[in-house]
Amino acid sequence: MSANKDKQQQDLDRKIEGLPYFAIKYFETYRGTLQENTVNSYISDIKEFLFWLSREGFAPSEDIRDMDVTVLNDLHLEDVSDYKNYLLSQKNKDDQPLAVTTVNRKLSALKSLFNYLIKSSDRKTRKPYIERNVMAQLPLLKDGNTEDTRVESIQNNILIEEEISLFRKFVYDGFSESDEAKDNKRILSRWRQNRERDTAIISLLLGTGLRIAELEGITLKDLDTKARKIKVIRKGGEKRSVSYSKIAHKDLMNYLEIRSQRYGATKDETSLFLVLYRDKAKPMTKRAMQKMIEKYAEAFGKPQVTAHKLRHSFATNHIKKVNSIPILQKILNHKDPATTMIYSKVFESEIQESIDKADS
Repeated sequence: MSANKDKQQQDLDRKIEGLPYFAIKYFETYRGTLQENTVNSYISDIKEFLFWLSREGFAPSEDIRDMDVTVLNDLHLEDVSDYKNYLLSQKNKDDQPLAVTTVNRKLSALKSLFNYLIKSSDRKTRKPYIERNVMAQLPLLKDGNTEDTRVESIQNNILIEEEISLFRKFVYDGFSESDEAKDNKRILSRWRQNRERDTAIISLLLGTGLRIAELEGITLKDLDTKARKIKVIRKGGEKRSVSYSKIAHKDLMNYLEIRSQRYGATKDETSLFLVLYRDKAKPMTKRAMQKMIEKYAEAFGKPQVTAHKLRHSFATNHIKKVNSIPILQKILNHKDPATTMIYSKVFESEIQESIDKADS
């Protein structure tokens, strides 16, 4: 090995020594195929992502060297979408939003890492490092102003102002008159069976800002209906008490009144939200909740609204009425206030639009 190549090897070893084992394996594998500038950028980009995961509570240890690859395997699309939003909220050294090319390079680094992890096997287990490549589902940015693009994306895909109460009412009452349901006895029967449950789920998402994965894990023991609090497992496995709104409380109590009888739930079935499967009560899965929300959103005329967009709806509405980034940051369980700041940008954009309408 030449002196120059030996020095390059030493430099690479020094730069990656603070990474977890699976990232080190990645760089050792591709050290000869990636250009030096690309390697240096990817090291920085992957470190930034892993530090963000640690700050946001995805990993139990603050030292990213201790991070296990299962943390990456267990990520969902909404999680990496949150990271993409975080990047869109960051500034460069000139205090300007990061360029599209910069954000896309950082995402490309992660796509390359995840692609390696799902195609390569751990020597000990002889199985791929990860079973799910969540980064494959995350699109890169198109050309345009990143912050404006992000704000516009949120604005066009959430419920605003009176739409929030109208959507709740639609799920409980109005769906029966929708084109999808009014002439279909089977759909109407299912809706009548589940409307209290469905309203409670949607109302809690709109009244807490919870992630759908956090809602899925709630049990009856986690409820404190007198204090209007729920214990939820947040990112990183930490259990915390979360407050919910009066409207969500009313909808939750309506569901609890019919839960046992409607779903045939025994004392052993402690999951809060249930489905009937072959005449037996089973816990409702996150995916079933997501599909249910998408069904109502499409019938409501807002097909772009998803479970995660309900979280955005809560956050934007909270900023509009309370206007406190620190409080909202705590509610949403964001470790970095920059992640929360995007909602104030959405609100500022709405103010500008309202001024233009008033003076038109």
